[in-house]
Parts: sequence; structure tokens; C-alpha cells
Amino acid sequence: GREEGAKEGGSGEEVGGHSLLISEVVNARLEGRKLLQYRVSGELRLVSPAARPGTSEFRFRLRNAHRIEQVKVNDKFVKANDGMYTVSLPPTRDPKPLPLMKYVASGRWRPVPVYVDAEAAEAAGGGRAG
Repeated sequence: GREEGAKEGGSGEEVGGHSLLISEVVNARLEGRKLLQYRVSGELRLVSPAARPGTSEFRFRLRNAHRIEQVKVNDKFVKANDGMYTVSLPPTRDPKPLPLMKYVASGRWRPVPVYVDAEAAEAAGGGRAG
């Protein structure tokens, strides 16, 4: 018989006091043991543990980006330049999760390991933490 399924998972990394969370949805269609369709879509979110009284900025790069077919950044906060993404965050009192990017991975790659390399910089002082 045919089976269809979706699985959701996630992983994260910390940068500059914020957590980056990757949430992925895997859709697969099987017939017996044969894989008929496979698609992974994901979202990179920023989770702040508390309100941000000042602005902050950090950069990230995706490793294995050649495995991604479509990328849509939240251009209100994220600027892309030659594979480097810069996130500029305004002050906020509401520390809710903020979507930074959505992507769809190539169906040729199973599993789809997307890695985020990130570094933080204080907007005023220009100091760096990783």
C-alpha cells in the first residue's frame, strides 16, 4: 500500500543571547519500500529570551546552501549579500519568535543537513561574540 507522511523536527544554535531555531517539515510518499516523492521545507526563526532594549545585529551563512532550491528572507530584518545574511533587530518589548527565512530543499538530497554559522555584533560597540 501507499503511505504518505509529514514529519516535523528542529534544531537550534545560540548567537548573541538569541536562539536560532530551524524547524523543518518533511513530506514523503512511499509505495511499499519505494520512495516516490520527497520534499523538505523549513524555516529559520530567532527566539529572544527577553525583551531587547537596544538594537542588535548578527550575521549568518548557510552551509550546504547548494542543497536549497528556494530561499525567501524576511526582508524587514534580513539582508542577503553573496551568501551572507545580516540580521538587524530593532528594540522590542515582546520577545516572540521572529521568522528570518523560509526555504525549500532540493528533493535530491536526503537527509537535508542545513547548517547555520552565525556571529553576533553589538550595533553600537561593534564587539563580536560567537
